[in-house]
Amino acid sequence: MMDVTSTSMEVQHNMDFAILYEESSLHREAEDLVEQLSIPLPNSENLCFSHSFAQNGWIQLKACLWKQNITYWRSPQYNLRRIMMTVISALIYGILFWKHAKVLNNEQDMLSVFGAMYLGFTTIGAYNDQTIIPFSTTERIVMYRERFAGMYSSWSYSFAQVR
Repeated sequence: MMDVTSTSMEVQHNMDFAILYEESSLHREAEDLVEQLSIPLPNSENLCFSHSFAQNGWIQLKACLWKQNITYWRSPQYNLRRIMMTVISALIYGILFWKHAKVLNNEQDMLSVFGAMYLGFTTIGAYNDQTIIPFSTTERIVMYRERFAGMYSSWSYSFAQVR
């Protein structure tokens, strides 16, 4: 439909579709209908809800957890990269520090082993933090749309993120 009403089609047919619609009876009928429906019925009351959301907090949290679980398992490229990086890091640090912790003669040897463990965990953590960014930005756009639509509160989404 967009290729039929595009600017190139307007030039090709020498027409301005916006002006054509504005001068049509369809536009006038739509405007009349909007005005008619904007006036409240006599003796009608304003809408009033007892709660801000249709579901309670527990159901909102379960829905957010379910949605994030589905997103996680439907992202094999993220999971594969993460698992491969963990295996590669384990191999590299395993080869570098092979049998290094068997004999601890002094405090420096022990600190070297702790430093290697810290470096391994930090490397994997930093890599995982960097690879999740494209997925989290996509999810954030969806979250804004769903939150502003009133689907769930901010705390239920936040707790689901921390899982």
